[in-house]
Amino acid sequence: MSRMDSNSLQTRVGFASEQGRRETNDDFVAAREAETGARAVPEAVAVIADGISGPGGRLAAETVARGFLDGYLNQSPTLGVDRAAARTLAAMNRWVHGQGRQDRELRDMATTFSALILRGRAAHVVHVGDTRIYRLRAGRLQCLTQDHTHSHPDMRHVLYRAVGLEETVRADYGTHDLKAHDRYLLCCDGVHATLDAARLHALLAERSAPEAAARRIVD
Repeated sequence: MSRMDSNSLQTRVGFASEQGRRETNDDFVAAREAETGARAVPEAVAVIADGISGPGGRLAAETVARGFLDGYLNQSPTLGVDRAAARTLAAMNRWVHGQGRQDRELRDMATTFSALILRGRAAHVVHVGDTRIYRLRAGRLQCLTQDHTHSHPDMRHVLYRAVGLEETVRADYGTHDLKAHDRYLLCCDGVHATLDAARLHALLAERSAPEAAARRIVD
């Protein structure tokens, strides 16, 4: 959730994750605000990654999520959000792709990745894969990302873009206006493949605390 006045950006964040029926939990989520004084304008970043099933899935998800937070927030603000995010994600892609080629036990490791960057009065979205970012504003729920999966019914679970899948990564980038009391949901397919938009809308519209809302959605 976000709340703004003329001089500040205030956010409240909640997390929830469960293994479900899979043998491992390959999801990773994190959020961080820029240190006070480190940026000319207030900034906060939330990320989610869902590793592709296999021995390297969890490692890819956690490494990319943590690495993006560290790398992006250490980039010069003068680069702009799009360039700083692209540089950081490209570096993470090189690492994941390289590990998958060098280590047989991590062969074909890759991960989805979605980042929400709140900077000043704008919300920036960086996305690759089928994790999603939703925004609830004034009673309307909108998905801000597009899944990078094949359209054929038998292939809808197969990604054609992910971090580490190829030598280079092509992420979607978008920018949106930011308003007070916007509520954002970052989730993996374990959520959006199970709960339809109407159910997600109802859960988010309850306006419970972020931690409680995240737990109710996962439950």
